Amino acid sequence: MAYLTLNIGLNDTTHFADTICANDLPYTWNGIQYNLAGSFTQSYINAAGCDSIAQLDLSVTPSNTPQIIPYPNANFCLGQNIELHVSTSPSASILWNTPGGFTGSITQPSPGNSVIIINALSAADNGVYTVNLTGIDCALPATYTIQAGNKPQFNFITTACVSNTGQVTVNATGSNLEFALNGGAFQSSPVFTTAPGSLFVVAAREQNSSCISFYDGHCVYCPVSTACTAIPHDSLVAPSEVCGLNAINLNNYFQNATTVDFLSSGSGTFSLMNCASSPCSFTYTPTQNDLDNGYVILTAATDDPDGPGPCPASLASRRIKLLNGLVAPGIITSSPACENGPLTFSHNSPVGTSAWLGANGYTSSSQVDSIPSTPAGMHGTLQLTLSGIGCSAVTAQSNVVVVAPPNLLVNTTPNHELCLGSGNGSIAVSVSGGSGNYEICSSPSMNNCQNSNSATFNWLASGTYTITVKDLACPNAVFSYPTTLNPGNTVALPVVPAQITTCAGESLVLSGTAAGTINWTFPEIILMPSEIQSHDTMPCHP
Repeated sequence: MAYLTLNIGLNDTTHFADTICANDLPYTWNGIQYNLAGSFTQSYINAAGCDSIAQLDLSVTPSNTPQIIPYPNANFCLGQNIELHVSTSPSASILWNTPGGFTGSITQPSPGNSVIIINALSAADNGVYTVNLTGIDCALPATYTIQAGNKPQFNFITTACVSNTGQVTVNATGSNLEFALNGGAFQSSPVFTTAPGSLFVVAAREQNSSCISFYDGHCVYCPVSTACTAIPHDSLVAPSEVCGLNAINLNNYFQNATTVDFLSSGSGTFSLMNCASSPCSFTYTPTQNDLDNGYVILTAATDDPDGPGPCPASLASRRIKLLNGLVAPGIITSSPACENGPLTFSHNSPVGTSAWLGANGYTSSSQVDSIPSTPAGMHGTLQLTLSGIGCSAVTAQSNVVVVAPPNLLVNTTPNHELCLGSGNGSIAVSVSGGSGNYEICSSPSMNNCQNSNSATFNWLASGTYTITVKDLACPNAVFSYPTTLNPGNTVALPVVPAQITTCAGESLVLSGTAAGTINWTFPEIILMPSEIQSHDTMPCHP
């Protein structure tokens, strides 16, 4: 009899689930790496020699990396007010690491929102800003680098026609400047070539700085054959600055071409990429990256309808400032102002449309303004409102103080010259009744001034002088005091004999007439007739 022992092995089926953060990918399971979420199976032989299946259900949670958004945009310049905004989950705690020279403040207007505010940005604020999140899963840090600089100043831009090509040469003042044309890459050379007759945009910045100056210009039109009867005046019409991600309305006008193509220095989208008839109406919708860059340069490029013929293609470029939002500016004034004296005021925001509102019904729309003669009614609050297309308006206020002219008490004491023509007169001046800080001058030489509450002007000839006094707390109010110095005395010469003769051993008799006493001087021993000098004892003599 034979016996059979039959062992039946079982198939194994296992199921495993895991959840990880995206920043933890790739995920390794049984020696195999997985780079995305999903259900995955592996087959293998178990200990009983049977086929078995293992299943992985992998869930991937997106990394929670906060986005740091610069306000008004990334083109930070020294001296302006800026902000860095972070928005994340309301349950997250937001922690900032800032450079050692950081001068700003950190606020949390609402849960999950944090704002760095820097007024009058300085070089000490430059550096890396890092945001760390706690209290939520899959949080990663985010960084933002501020590299603000001084704004270059364009001195002049020259354009020329070189070998039937437009040439643009930039002359600007700044340190280690680099330049770009129509949104292209920055370069150290200030010379560019472009289509003749084209509209162009030049950018200048200090090397690697975020502070950029722009110049919008028109290149010279190279002479061509009379076959091109119309010199093109192409243009791209657009707003100068906008806020947010909304579509921007554009209009293009062109000549001497059959089609025009639209190009962008940014990553946004056009509603039309080309157009065959002028004018063309279309839109450009910027991306967040465009906004963070702070500007986009759009270009309309016409075709060359006659190929190598005399009618050239042309470019029309237009720069648009792109803003994440407006920042309340800092107001700079010359207050306190003296009544009827000048008052100047300005703000430090490079963007936005200005609207000033002051006491006494004052209004203005300039970034920098001045009042040559300030009325007393201007005393009070000066408010500035900044606005822009698609932007929420922001306001700032400053208090203007208008000071009434001082009621000064001025004493002038003349000390007349002693002798006629000696020029040893003087005028002493004392001032009170004002701030205590005065400028006292004597004319006709108004450069002869002293800053004090008293002054003495010496070595003055006879005549009339004007003493002017102003309180430096209210320098436009000048007080004048005419002061007269009388001429000094006139003394006649003594009358003495031209010669006196005496004999040795005899008495010497000296005689003469004068307005005062005559003092005589002569040698101790007289061996022969000699000159005898005399002078009177009046305070002054010839």
